[in-house]
Amino acid sequence: MKEITLNQLYDIMYSYLDPNGWWPGRSDWEVIWSTVLIQNLNFPHQKEL
Repeated sequence: MKEITLNQLYDIMYSYLDPNGWWPGRSDWEVIWSTVLIQNLNFPHQKEL
């Protein structure tokens, strides 16, 4: 896997997820860390595929 900086990650995510400004974070830091936190959530009631 290629290593990238947090700024590069933000730019990639922004280009896919936030073209209209709907992302709830107000700063780059909030957007990046909210995605990290969401990835680590556990959804025990989620149906298995």
